[in-house]
Amino acid sequence: MTVTLRDATRQDVRQMKKLYVEAFPKAERRPWWLIAKKRRQGASDVWAVCADGEFVGMAVTLNCGDRVLLDYFATRAQKRGNGIGAKALALLQEKYADKLFLLEVETTKKPSAEAEPC
Repeated sequence: MTVTLRDATRQDVRQMKKLYVEAFPKAERRPWWLIAKKRRQGASDVWAVCADGEFVGMAVTLNCGDRVLLDYFATRAQKRGNGIGAKALALLQEKYADKLFLLEVETTKKPSAEAEPC
């Protein structure tokens, strides 16, 4: 299986919005229009993750000078567990090799306080 990244197209973004809602709790999602605005301003990159040419995931970065934060990263539920995410992360590290590449990891083992309703 060949995993690639591409600058998200309009068609990709339609699929990404659906994945975004499925993969991230409401409390952790910012409005998509804000992600699009940051992308237009050059402060964010929006990547489609593809496996053998098929859209299977997404990555959104926030870019600030010599630093890049992987803000959102997800693969479709039915495609998880096949190494796609690991390959996509390696590709992102290559893309930003000249930057300090940061990511935040949350445990899936126990619920976080953020996941609880207000």
